[in-house]
This record gives sequence, structure tokens and C-alpha cells, in this order.
Amino acid sequence: MWDPFTLKALQYLKGHNTSVQDLAINEERSHLLSLGTDKVVKVWDTKTYLLIQTIIDRTQYRPNDELNCLLFDEVSKSILVGSRKINFWPFKT
Repeated sequence: MWDPFTLKALQYLKGHNTSVQDLAINEERSHLLSLGTDKVVKVWDTKTYLLIQTIIDRTQYRPNDELNCLLFDEVSKSILVGSRKINFWPFKT
């Protein structure tokens, strides 16, 4: 996490074992969502910098077994991830 005014690191969020390829935000709950190249989504609290939840997508996608994008839908309170197919994961609080 970076401070945009000082351009200095506020905190390092450690938890992914692969590169992070997409981010999304749930402003209502101050959560940051991150998607790793290994199809793992992590939910972080941006106030405490703690890891809240880890979601592993074990679905096999063809032809490439990958996820490319991540979105948090404020209306349905759901995490959406996409590749060639869209998955819909209800977010439980």
C-alpha cells in the first residue's frame, strides 16, 4: 500500500505466492481484493492491513487455466472473476 502524496510505502501486504494481476475495491467495507496468477483471490482490510479471506478457484478453464480480471459488484455485494467464462461468487460478511 502506497501513500499517493508522499510516494512512500505504508504497508506491504504479504500473502500471495504468485504475481498479483488485478485489484478491486469494496469501498463500503474498506476491503482491497487482489487476484494472483494462480487463481487465488485475497481480501484485505485497508484500515488494519490484515488478510481477511483467501478464495481459491479450483475450476479448470480451457484452453488456458487462468483468470484475467477481478471486479467487486457493489449492488449484489459479489466478487466476479473472469477468463473466457465469468464466475459469480456471493460475498458473505
